[in-house]
Amino acid sequence: MSLIDRQGDNSLEIIEDQPSPPPKNTFAKVKIAFVALIVLLIAGRFLYSFYLSTSTLLVDNPTSEAITFQIWDMPEQTLQPFESKTIDLKTGTYDLKIDGQVVSTFQKKSTHTQAFLNPTNEMYLKEYMVYGSEAWYNSLPENKVDLYYDDQIEWPFQSYTWYYISGDWDYGFLQEFPEEVTLWKYQSYTIKTKLYRYDDFVDMYNQYYTYEEDTQETTWTWEVIPE
Repeated sequence: MSLIDRQGDNSLEIIEDQPSPPPKNTFAKVKIAFVALIVLLIAGRFLYSFYLSTSTLLVDNPTSEAITFQIWDMPEQTLQPFESKTIDLKTGTYDLKIDGQVVSTFQKKSTHTQAFLNPTNEMYLKEYMVYGSEAWYNSLPENKVDLYYDDQIEWPFQSYTWYYISGDWDYGFLQEFPEEVTLWKYQSYTIKTKLYRYDDFVDMYNQYYTYEEDTQETTWTWEVIPE
């Protein structure tokens, strides 16, 4: 079977039953499909976070005593020691009541994707961590943080206090820093953050940030005292 081209040359011949080569754009189609999948996953995660931020709110009790609270005119709720739970709460402005008294008025916004309610008004702290080359450790912020009992530290931390806490962190107080994270090809390091309850922060600080100075005269250790 011969094929005559448009110039009248019939020297081109097609061999029957020979498989056709794959289209040149197959790889491009696969690449586009992969990118589209990634975009859908990111969009799905964003929509889920948006749903949670507009419909629910995390409430935490980091203390060793139970606490009863009330939001607006809703039924009272009790959190047991060290308990956290998610409640249904849409965006809006609300009063937080303890023992029938308004202790705070807060505004829940859809952009507060990591906000939570802190009815005990305890302190929470955020730690910054470098993944990658240690040479980039100096890129961490050095904030002066006032703790309980007049303790003050100056390290890569940030404190949060109030009944309604909204901030930005990669890992919440119920999560842990991962051992490893993925870096893009152009990255030599990245900074991740984690939020701690106060007592958990003190334990972490005394384990990783205290130090001893040995001299001929004295040996001392600086520790943060738990609340």
